[in-house]
Amino acid sequence: MAASMASQAAVRGLRTTTTKHVLLDKLKCTWLNPRRWLNLQEYQSKKLMQDSGVAVQRFYVADTASEAQEAAKRLSE
Repeated sequence: MAASMASQAAVRGLRTTTTKHVLLDKLKCTWLNPRRWLNLQEYQSKKLMQDSGVAVQRFYVADTASEAQEAAKRLSE
């Protein structure tokens, strides 16, 4: 009974925290900090935003000098 009351109190207290999460296992509490291992290049994030309907600047990805010249021509149109 005391263990369940302590768990309920812990859960009530954690409802207001946003940066940490808790896993309750009877009387043991483990605090976890969320981590994100997401690295995007600028062109990748622009493409994701564009696909989602967000207005972004026009852009082209070029791997060679000739592709860069072609992209510059398309951007100047």
